[in-house]
Amino acid sequence: GRRGGPHDLSEEGSAPAVTLLRMRAPSRSSDAHSLFGMASAALAEAISDASRSPASLLGVGSLALVPSPLSARLFKAVAAELSQAAPQPVLPSPPLPLLRLWYGSRHVERLAVSAADDDWAVEVGGCSALPSLSSLDLPGARLTAHGAAHLAAGLRALTHLRIADCHGLGAAGFGVLCGGCLQLVSLQLPNCKIALDAAAVRTMVDRFAGLTALDLGGNLLASAAVPPLCSAPLRLLRVWGSVSGDDAALSLMDSSCLSVLDLGWTGAT
Repeated sequence: GRRGGPHDLSEEGSAPAVTLLRMRAPSRSSDAHSLFGMASAALAEAISDASRSPASLLGVGSLALVPSPLSARLFKAVAAELSQAAPQPVLPSPPLPLLRLWYGSRHVERLAVSAADDDWAVEVGGCSALPSLSSLDLPGARLTAHGAAHLAAGLRALTHLRIADCHGLGAAGFGVLCGGCLQLVSLQLPNCKIALDAAAVRTMVDRFAGLTALDLGGNLLASAAVPPLCSAPLRLLRVWGSVSGDDAALSLMDSSCLSVLDLGWTGAT
């Protein structure tokens, strides 16, 4: 099979499956923008119809013959059209059926999904829909400990995880994440408002032996949690708005492993 970067989705030595969509030819053969628009509209319509019966997409391969970077542009356009047409409340974007159609489940290694909720996490993690996923970015997530547990159980190959502005995650969600995803080298939980005590941080340090980058900015880190945090072999640590007091700040600054330390606005003087 052809190998050509992150959008090369066919397996080596096998021909990719192709989905054919009916569309009218553009009025001028050179009108690339019209062709792009029609392709986008046709894909959005087909996926919208299929999404009423998600099982119908399970047998579809991937659109691996669409050349890159056009593939990435077309994917973003279709995702945007589906997002605009989605009913309230806002659904996770891009939707999982689109990912399956475009990439084929086994080929997705890096993924960013906005507004991910527990239902999305159950489908992705609990059903192991994306077994090759190594990097997951969830801005504006609406997860609870329930969704976090499914991600931790199903996405054990993750090396990079970012969950931002997720105020429903809580200490319980943090705990279940520490129970799985043991391959993490980077964990970012900015502005999740999680209250972390010494026991929670000690468990994280013990579980994530390979962790080198940690972002706990915008959370609530207890003073007693600083010493176990200092014992972690981190190269990058962000705790803006999470620690208070000169002693905690000085302890972090004395860490011999750190290359980058972001204290941001703290109560230190």
